[in-house]
Amino acid sequence: MHRPRLLALVLLVALGWMSSAQETTKPVLPARPEVKAAEKAVDPLAEYRTVDSAITTRIARSVNPTPERPVEQPRPKIENKPVAFLGLQALADGRGRLKVADLHPNGPAVRDGLRLGDILLRIDDQPVKSPENLHAVLGKIKPESICKVEVLRGDKPATVQIKTAAVSRPLEAPPAPPPQQRVVLGVATRPAKDGLELIEVRTQTPAATAGLKVGDILLKIDGKAIKTSQELVSTVTAKKVGDTITVTYKRGDKEAEVKVKLAGDGGTTTTSANQNPRGWTGRRYFSKNTYRLAVVCIEFPDVPHNEKITKRDWDWALFSKGIYNDKNASGRPVYGSLNDFWSEQSCGQLTITGKVFDWIKVSKKREEYGAQGRARHEMFTEAVDALLARDGKNALNNFDGIFFMHAGDRVRTQRGGLFWPHKSTFAYKNQRWNYFICPEGGRTQANISVIAHEFGHMLGLPDLYAPPERPGVEGLSIWCTMANGHGNAGRPRHVCAWVKEQLGWLKPAVIDPTVKQKLILAPVNGSTRECYKVLLHPDGSEYLLLENRVRKGFDVDLPAEGLLIWRVHNGRPVLEESHGIEGPRGPTLFREVVPFPSKSNDSFTPFTQPSSRSLKGGGLPVHISNIKKLPDGRITF
Repeated sequence: MHRPRLLALVLLVALGWMSSAQETTKPVLPARPEVKAAEKAVDPLAEYRTVDSAITTRIARSVNPTPERPVEQPRPKIENKPVAFLGLQALADGRGRLKVADLHPNGPAVRDGLRLGDILLRIDDQPVKSPENLHAVLGKIKPESICKVEVLRGDKPATVQIKTAAVSRPLEAPPAPPPQQRVVLGVATRPAKDGLELIEVRTQTPAATAGLKVGDILLKIDGKAIKTSQELVSTVTAKKVGDTITVTYKRGDKEAEVKVKLAGDGGTTTTSANQNPRGWTGRRYFSKNTYRLAVVCIEFPDVPHNEKITKRDWDWALFSKGIYNDKNASGRPVYGSLNDFWSEQSCGQLTITGKVFDWIKVSKKREEYGAQGRARHEMFTEAVDALLARDGKNALNNFDGIFFMHAGDRVRTQRGGLFWPHKSTFAYKNQRWNYFICPEGGRTQANISVIAHEFGHMLGLPDLYAPPERPGVEGLSIWCTMANGHGNAGRPRHVCAWVKEQLGWLKPAVIDPTVKQKLILAPVNGSTRECYKVLLHPDGSEYLLLENRVRKGFDVDLPAEGLLIWRVHNGRPVLEESHGIEGPRGPTLFREVVPFPSKSNDSFTPFTQPSSRSLKGGGLPVHISNIKKLPDGRITF
């Protein structure tokens, strides 16, 4: 079957077209010819394909799928040495010669006189006969140097002197601050008659090293009586990593003392509730169009709820549509409800409804409830018992999950504690409930930021931040609410394209990078289609997601607009930053230079920094070149 000639190209296979020339150099352009009235203006974007007209492909099923790496492994680094950039695309013609097929509009080649149709013969006296050979020759030439390019122009030889540019201009990361570690003892406790009973002693922690065991009763630290979990946390966190404390404890009928040298949280081997020990694929996501959320409000004898914040105030904050955009009950600015946020992420495909129940007062003081293990569910069970006794045994029927909102502000506690905002499950009689817990806010009504993040876990989403106990792991920082994008005073930022794809809210156009085409991408905000999925391996085990983020809606204060390139490797997304600084600090540095294009890169290829080469090895060559942002917010490449 005859295949139509492709006028478009974007993911370039040829190896000379990679990045913009120096910004200070501008080509001399010929005068624009006068357009006659009868002539029609040429649309400069006519060659570009949209997500609806792009040439797409399908993911090939893998015969021998690659096994997953363990979760949250640091990604391999791709080292690229500097490569000279000419700004041309060269293809073999029908006679086996290398012909200049396209020129970067601001590149060194067009600036210094190379022309379309020129046949490349030699560069610095080295023959060039193929795209691969061309790259090998350029690899021996330093950026910002003069090279001699010999060509055949028509039937006459010609020589062009071209000053090369750099493929990328990566920024230099400032010195890293010393790591901040939280001091840990490594135990979980519950109240006991004389102190705190150890119900968990984590392996490879100071408590385990010192010989403390489950069942021991912790009585004192440095002679000070410890009777509540809050006193334990306050005492330990006031110390520094490396400090030695004296722990007085009782084992059976005998009282003893032990010296414990405190360590940082990097020494623990526990995992958070939302890490997936089976890996990042095969997760189950919420798939219905409506999530019905029961809000069970818990107060304590010593920490009552704020009576100035009514049930109606919480109903507006969580479930209203389009009206929660002025101030909350405490007079703080608000920018939308929980329902508004997730409706915007899903383009209206998810609605959150529910009911805020009257407050339930449990029997114990807040600090008396267990921090870990089965004891943590004691408070939930007591609250649900009281609610069903008061409102009827069917009060929680027809809900998909529970939001336990506890009175007071956020409790100072260690990660994994009962009052650390988290999502998990608990069993109540013959039913297992998904739940998350967050504070009411105390004197002021809490905003929806952390609530929005924790609700994301109710949909099946994992944490995408860099866990402090794994300093080598890269998170997504403020570029996704499932990372650190929710920490924004009640205006959580959009979730990333990977999240929307996983939940079925975004249907990317799947691209084979070996098919050359010019593409255009409108903002992803408000769209279920504006995204490209570029395969790095035909089986989809590694791929790129391209999304165009703009300052709109909950993304209105995004640090920068532009093309975000997400690499999905073994099911986990990481961000490829335009500034070229790789590693865990990449998404957090020079945020205005994270999206493409930037002063560091207007291309993403195997030879730029960052590089598009596969982390798994092999794979398809991806060349995303000449990335430009149009005045209307769309991006071309």
